[in-house]
Amino acid sequence: VGVVLLLGGHLVVNVIVGSAQADCSAALLALIALCLGVRSASPAALRWVGLGLFLTAVMFKQTSAAFALILPVKEILWERPVRWKKVLFACIPTLTIGLLIGLIYLAAPLLFHAMITVPAGIQVHGGRALSGASLLLATFPMVYLGGIALLAQRLPPREMDRWICSALVVFLPLGVWTLAKSGGGYNSLLYALLAMVALTLSQLQSVLRWIDLRPGDRGVVAAACLGLIVLGSYFFEFDRSARFLYLRHGDEKMAAAIAVARV
Repeated sequence: VGVVLLLGGHLVVNVIVGSAQADCSAALLALIALCLGVRSASPAALRWVGLGLFLTAVMFKQTSAAFALILPVKEILWERPVRWKKVLFACIPTLTIGLLIGLIYLAAPLLFHAMITVPAGIQVHGGRALSGASLLLATFPMVYLGGIALLAQRLPPREMDRWICSALVVFLPLGVWTLAKSGGGYNSLLYALLAMVALTLSQLQSVLRWIDLRPGDRGVVAAACLGLIVLGSYFFEFDRSARFLYLRHGDEKMAAAIAVARV
């Protein structure tokens, strides 16, 4: 179920999973880096591998640097009392990425211009930010199931839930900001969508258990509502996404390319 829900997210972000863009590759590398562990409790070898994967992810897609921010955000949000030594240690991946960008600036100015200067100069439209936030929150109702189930728990949040909530704090504003930039597309919401699906999946067992405890027709109605919520989350704008399922490579620009070639 989890794999299906995660892969189904490509319908929401214009089938970015099947495109030639590097968003998914960067996300995969950054997630592996987080899983390997760059925390103080992890073996030194894994920490070095994790740092290397973070740097590689940034070379694929600059916005994947946001994955490194999850580490200090988690320390600040959930650790009580906040131990600033651990926060600084959690900032090592972010500082390393900053060092990489500095080295690129010195060694390859043209690459720095393409990676950092040009994207940083793209205009951000406030109106698009508001509409993007509304789109993200209104067209993916499945996340509210996970949020309600998490808040309804009597026990303290699990470690996994803390990581997911920290990712949401980072990726929700990032997704809205990148979508609001000139030329921003729905693929900008990919990382936020991954975190939202992860929250839902982490609480899915609790939701299903609650439905199973409903007597008689109430359970049937609750299950039907769950199905509608899932369908609404993925197919709210299916008419916009469906055409991507039937395109062949180059279809959209093939006519223009042929016309240029003939000239």
